[in-house]
Amino acid sequence: MKQAFNWILNHLSEVSIAVVALILPIKPLLGWMMALILIDLMTGIWAAYKRGEKITSKGLRRTPIKLGGYLIAIIASAIIQLPIFIGDLIPITRCVATFLAVVELKSIGENITSLTGVPIGNIIKGLFKNKDVIKEIAGSDDTNTSETETDVPNKS
Repeated sequence: MKQAFNWILNHLSEVSIAVVALILPIKPLLGWMMALILIDLMTGIWAAYKRGEKITSKGLRRTPIKLGGYLIAIIASAIIQLPIFIGDLIPITRCVATFLAVVELKSIGENITSLTGVPIGNIIKGLFKNKDVIKEIAGSDDTNTSETETDVPNKS
């Protein structure tokens, strides 16, 4: 046991560098995930308050457990991605983070629906079904942009 402890102390800088090298590329994903969980917590507390539900420590305890699980899942996917798929051939880490973000966004949407009575999920689904609305939001113009006479070289 003493030898293992001494080995760790002797190699602490190498282990620290390895951890930083692993975390640094996924730092933005971890930050966004923490932000989404915090927003979910705030909207969830607000919605529970509006419904007249009692806010308990048992309910609040789920947030750090969820945060830890999500961060572990993202870090584990980054570790798995290293030896199996060099680079981003198949971006496992981004896929995992995207899935978890969608779960959090759905929860936030449910909280907002509970607060406002407006079915946010149905509105978003409707946006994706109606292509004209998406074009309007994106600011794209569906006019026909064929070549004009000035684009065609003059033969005279």
